[in-house]
Amino acid sequence: KLLHGRNYRINIPNPPTGSSTTGGNFKNELINYRSTQSQILFGYGTGSLYLNTPSAVTLPSLTVSTVETETSANINSIQVIDTRLSNPGWTLTATVNNFRSVLAMEALDIPIAGKFKSRPGTVTINSGQTQGIGIGDQKITTSVLDQMSIFSGNPGSSKGDFSINNNVTLTVPAYIKATSYTTDYVFTII
Repeated sequence: KLLHGRNYRINIPNPPTGSSTTGGNFKNELINYRSTQSQILFGYGTGSLYLNTPSAVTLPSLTVSTVETETSANINSIQVIDTRLSNPGWTLTATVNNFRSVLAMEALDIPIAGKFKSRPGTVTINSGQTQGIGIGDQKITTSVLDQMSIFSGNPGSSKGDFSINNNVTLTVPAYIKATSYTTDYVFTII
């Protein structure tokens, strides 16, 4: 039993092969009745796979036109961090929904089938493996269920910290009503 108001030092003198959850071989913790921590993590693990993406991206505004018009933007700083010791590889994909008017009283949609294009950009290797990162395919969506391949890390070459960008283009139909539209662009890493 751990008593309140005492300092405890957790020491692992001969740590196993793995990644430290505490940044070293030991960690000091003060445990008292005011502590908001319900769990104190320490020891060693086998690593993790992280995905960080921008919360929102804005496509440039367009003027209503009598012909189809394209608008595009780069989605920058998609971050993948793979610290897993087994180095099994990963694949980054995305899906997109139909664009819809942000005004609740309007039922306006821009279907993405045949109108939305994904082009993988570049990857910056912040740290880790410099080989084995594969670029996905340029893809024009066929439906909201269509998964677009962005980048992948090959098994045995996937460890590291990577910054990825992705270019997206929407072909806006002619005579579309002028309003603001939004969609959900969902990244998945497996």
